[in-house]
Amino acid sequence: MPAFVDSYTFSHRFSDDSSAPTDCANYQEINHQCSGVNAFGLVRQFYQFALGCGYAPQSIVDAFEAMADEYGEAHCDYDKEKNSEQC
Repeated sequence: MPAFVDSYTFSHRFSDDSSAPTDCANYQEINHQCSGVNAFGLVRQFYQFALGCGYAPQSIVDAFEAMADEYGEAHCDYDKEKNSEQC
């Protein structure tokens, strides 16, 4: 059986210790697995995972934009205000 190369897993576990009704779960887990993606595809997969965890689309996009600014400046000498080239 061949090994999986470049496989990724995102996992989110959450619980509610309060006395939930018996028709509601007090523990849940979301697992998202993917393979064979480039960096852009991996970010796309993480976006889908975050949606599944209940984050609002705009909050995810805002976070990605802030990270792009931060890491673009730190690693690529990228300034969104000066140019729009990818690093």
